[in-house]
Amino acid sequence: MKYIRIILIIVLAAASIGVSADKKKKMTWPTDKGYIARRTATIQAMDSVLKLSGYNPDPLMRFADVKCQEFNNDPELMRAIASGFAFNAGYVKESAIRYQKIKSLYPDDFESYSSYAAMLFDVSITVKPDGSLSRDTSQFNLAKAQIDSAKVAFPQSKAPYLWWLDRCTRYAYNDALVQSFQDEVEAYRKAFPDENADYVAASYMGNAKIEMNMANFDNVYDEESDTRDKLRTDAEYRRRLLTQEYYDKIDVNSLSVENLYALTYFYYQSTESKYLGRDGRALLHQKGLERAKLGVEKYPEEINFSRFQLYHAAELAKTYDYRINQAKRNKDTDLQEQETANRDTTAAEGVAGAERLISKTDTLLRRDYYFAGVVNQFKGEYEKAIDLYKKAMGPILIKDELRYKAQYHNCDSVTIYENIADCYSALSQYENAVAQYNALYDLREKHGVRLNINDVLNLATLYKNLGNDTSRTQKERFEAFVAVDSLYANIQDSIDAGSEYFPFTEGRVGYYPYQRLAIRNRMNRLSDYKDRENYLSREIAEDMVRRIEPVADKSKTEKDLISIAADNLWRYYFVQKDYKACLPYQRLIAKYDPDAAETYKKNFEFARRHAR
Repeated sequence: MKYIRIILIIVLAAASIGVSADKKKKMTWPTDKGYIARRTATIQAMDSVLKLSGYNPDPLMRFADVKCQEFNNDPELMRAIASGFAFNAGYVKESAIRYQKIKSLYPDDFESYSSYAAMLFDVSITVKPDGSLSRDTSQFNLAKAQIDSAKVAFPQSKAPYLWWLDRCTRYAYNDALVQSFQDEVEAYRKAFPDENADYVAASYMGNAKIEMNMANFDNVYDEESDTRDKLRTDAEYRRRLLTQEYYDKIDVNSLSVENLYALTYFYYQSTESKYLGRDGRALLHQKGLERAKLGVEKYPEEINFSRFQLYHAAELAKTYDYRINQAKRNKDTDLQEQETANRDTTAAEGVAGAERLISKTDTLLRRDYYFAGVVNQFKGEYEKAIDLYKKAMGPILIKDELRYKAQYHNCDSVTIYENIADCYSALSQYENAVAQYNALYDLREKHGVRLNINDVLNLATLYKNLGNDTSRTQKERFEAFVAVDSLYANIQDSIDAGSEYFPFTEGRVGYYPYQRLAIRNRMNRLSDYKDRENYLSREIAEDMVRRIEPVADKSKTEKDLISIAADNLWRYYFVQKDYKACLPYQRLIAKYDPDAAETYKKNFEFARRHAR
């Protein structure tokens, strides 16, 4: 024990040089750099000793008393040492004694209560390796008791209530902490009836930083499921839901311009959660749009309400457009009509917000032009949308923007190029649409960013539109189909090479050769154009059969594809009067499309009789 005391004296001696030995309590303490440096050195030295200590805490307590007296019971030093006893040495009981002394010396300082409560609160919470949270009810209740005593000491102060709300929000993924938060909101509502308790609760929960010590999750980290990220994302998602619950309770008409704007922004920001789903995001955008429109009505000079009216309307219109396409696929005409009306109404609200925003400020954001383009595109104002998209493009297309679209909230140059192409297509200006995609591909190649399958399919669709345009010459149409054929060939080659950008889809062997077959059949109908002889359908159909026939358990799609290929080949050889070559394809048709075999029954018999 003597040895420990000697170490303490040596370690701390330098820190205490020059400090007055006057034991008289003072309510103010020096603020000069020298004093602060000595106090900091004392705290650091004390922390070091406490971390190494495994001995009887009594001598440490006495020595800490000496150091506090040397600094005239400076409350900052006293709080730091009290915390060190709990968290550096595990002496919770001794830490509590020291905090109680601070309260007795400085009963009029709220921090005397809150620092004590913080120690008890943090000691009571343990995050387990599996991500769950355990709570020492005894210590937790003691922490709450300290805050409740502060309410008595400071009856007019909101600080004790807000302190507890803030503490609980850090663990908003735990039921007990959420319940304690909700109880405190009601206590705040009762103590301050003129305050908007729901807004206060939403603000604290919305701005909370979830505390999950990720080191605790190292032993449960699974690279495939990414357990750690999922745990954190689930916690953040629950925090946002709780925030939304309180925001939804607010009487928005009672909010100031600042608070109404914060509410509108919250609904927009909250849609970034990947666990919400399309419908969940749409609901938030709907609420955000309602709040933004109210803001425009109450505060017409505040342009940010117009901005968020535009943003929410644009995102909501995208969802309605998605539902329209789903309804088309499901042949639900009633739903299609309903969602079309919703999209058109919402797009009109977005256009109104855009026009108001553009008229009131010369300082527009890239995203302003982008979303203005979106709502005008949905409204059918394609030329205006193109002009707005081009203003949103910006002078430089950076590599990261090409690669990581999600980080740009869809206001990225990739999406803008694609949307401009869609607008040109809607105007039947297919050459301009193709030019947009080719320009995008050139930029991708320049920045070393690989194309993915959707990029190629979009361009193939545009070339198909050119090929189907009967106002063009046969040569122009044929060349457009040649481009489509080449794009589908590139997709299949990339799939064969195992490219991650062109992944194989299970149950669809031969799908892209089939697309080439369909295109080549169209090319062959352009019979006046001699180059069609270089693009025969037969070789593609043969490639389909070679790919699909060896597949053991064929999907329905694959069975349909091989029957289509066999049908093409049988017709080809029948016309060529090569009846022997017809026979294997007759067998494939009979195997995979019995109805077609029955239809061709007489022709099949004819081919069998004349096969040599």
